[in-house]
Amino acid sequence: MLGFVLPATAIASSLRVVVGGLPLGEKASARITGPRGFKKTVLGSLAFRSLAPGKYTATVGSVVFRHTTTSGAVAGLRAIGTVGVGALAVGEHNIARSSSIFLKGTPGVFSVHYTSGVPAGGPVFKQLSGDSGVVCGLRRNSGIVTCWGDSFWLAARPPPAGAFTQIVGSDGGSCGLRPDGTAACWGVEEIYEPDPPADKFTQIAIGDDEYACGLHRDGSSRCWWGVDYFRSRGPLVPPGHFIQLTAAGGGANVAVVCGLRADHTATCAYEASNPIAGPGINPGATGVFSPAGSFSQLTQGLWGLQTDGTAASLPETPEGVPALSGNYAQLSSGGLCGVHPGGTVECLPLDGTPMPPLPGVFTQAVASQDWVCGLRPDGAAACWFRPGDSSGDPYNYDPAVLRVPQR
Repeated sequence: MLGFVLPATAIASSLRVVVGGLPLGEKASARITGPRGFKKTVLGSLAFRSLAPGKYTATVGSVVFRHTTTSGAVAGLRAIGTVGVGALAVGEHNIARSSSIFLKGTPGVFSVHYTSGVPAGGPVFKQLSGDSGVVCGLRRNSGIVTCWGDSFWLAARPPPAGAFTQIVGSDGGSCGLRPDGTAACWGVEEIYEPDPPADKFTQIAIGDDEYACGLHRDGSSRCWWGVDYFRSRGPLVPPGHFIQLTAAGGGANVAVVCGLRADHTATCAYEASNPIAGPGINPGATGVFSPAGSFSQLTQGLWGLQTDGTAASLPETPEGVPALSGNYAQLSSGGLCGVHPGGTVECLPLDGTPMPPLPGVFTQAVASQDWVCGLRPDGAAACWFRPGDSSGDPYNYDPAVLRVPQR
């Protein structure tokens, strides 16, 4: 018990500070100020007595601590503190980063709680998607999609209202699945018109900006083109039944759709007017190829995570093109970033400039050539620009563009 002696005529008060939300053994400071020069910094739960009457204020911030996972300790998990106030005299409870209470002969309580990464009232996501200048998050409880990023893409066609169960993004557009399995797409106006077919899907994939594909419950797949000059093309569907689809490309160069089978093998169908690396892919050709390897998941941009945790390009990676090395639990689009089993994120260099490790622990990463966003275990999202970007796109130079919405 801490405090100081008051004159006998004064009305003494008591104050408890209760701190919670931190892992066992971790400490974070809360600063308490009050009348008569009262200033204390507490690192955990504590009680004060014989306090002078008056206004007391608790202020908390954020703390970075080590987070223990099944694979060991990971440095850099950020927790944000909030403080609630309560006292018999006022009977109120407010949550903020700084709160005050007036004591006059009554016991008071500051309740400090630390939550990893999520500001008070901030959105909680269960999935992120994105490419080019837009990132979208699927909210954990409501299924509503919230997007942020470049105003041109957002204004062109914002996400539709209502709930979704899955979202996927690519250059210029996004698609999602409704709870009933139907698909909806949004982005630049000319891309996904007319609307997707009325089929019921269990998973959806999207090409760069011209087409999308859906996986039916029986493992069969269907693709549809959006832009007028692609509608004369036949369906671009790999043969077989699958548990996951991915897609990439479009426009005048190449369009590729790959499917993952339950036995960890993959098959891809393609249409190419320009050559790309990979067996059997020639200019002007259409056909099918089977990537070498045993895969546990496929990702946008024709990359796959193999069953041993290593990353592999589905078409063979051209010589001299950098690729992630190591073991991962999840890959971002194009294999640009990977989430290690312990939650740390590693990204490829950009224009020769290394991408520093993201601060904290994450369950998912999405990335483009310009930025990377991560999803924390508690559902908070955070975004960073990739250093060394020299592409000249205007959104690369405004940090506010990638600021995650707080509501």
